[in-house]
Amino acid sequence: MILNIRFKSIAIAGIIGVASLALTTGVGAQEDAGAEYESKANVTFELNEDVTNPVDPEDPDKELQPDDPNVDEGTQGPLSIDYVSNLDFGDVKISGNDKVYYANPVTFGEGIERAPYVQVTDNRGTKTGWELTVQQEGQFTAEDGSSLEGARLSLTNGAVNSKSNTDNVTSEDVVIDNFTDSYTVLTAAEDNGAGTFTNMFGEIVDGKATSVSLEVPKDLKIKETEYTTKLTWTLTDTP
Repeated sequence: MILNIRFKSIAIAGIIGVASLALTTGVGAQEDAGAEYESKANVTFELNEDVTNPVDPEDPDKELQPDDPNVDEGTQGPLSIDYVSNLDFGDVKISGNDKVYYANPVTFGEGIERAPYVQVTDNRGTKTGWELTVQQEGQFTAEDGSSLEGARLSLTNGAVNSKSNTDNVTSEDVVIDNFTDSYTVLTAAEDNGAGTFTNMFGEIVDGKATSVSLEVPKDLKIKETEYTTKLTWTLTDTP
């Protein structure tokens, strides 16, 4: 009886060993099973030639629509002049002395007033930098051809603002001494200047933009009429 029991035990152990081997072989086969497949992702860039709307020079996240109906739409991108304020010195008194007149604020509806400013956008993606210049195309002149000889226009205390980094975008004071030169207003160094940037000339003090001034010397023959001039702004990719 003892021998029979022992043989039966050995037989049972052998059956269990074979079953375990079969299970182990099956698990290994499942772990080795699998497949690979490759797919692609792609994007094609094109130049952004849209017109960028003016933004608030104090809050670049907010768009503003100027009240001035004589402001032209900005140029098309990807390197664009989006907005330039017209300079309105308003109705002023004739003086026999040297006199400095200051520009009126720019209005944007809902009681929003800002000092005159310019706005540029660089959507090229090249990060080669850029330069904004201005040229006055002659003296302030009336319809009859008379002019304010010796009058001098100044744009100073520019404050650069943007949602992008402004560290290497710099503003220059402009005092226009002649009408043949272009004066640098704003410069973005190489590897900088991507995005939209505003440059507001100073602040409003007692209802006037005191960093936008017109100096008129004494002893001029000034008529009771309007005098105007034209400013040409140029944006290039060669800072």
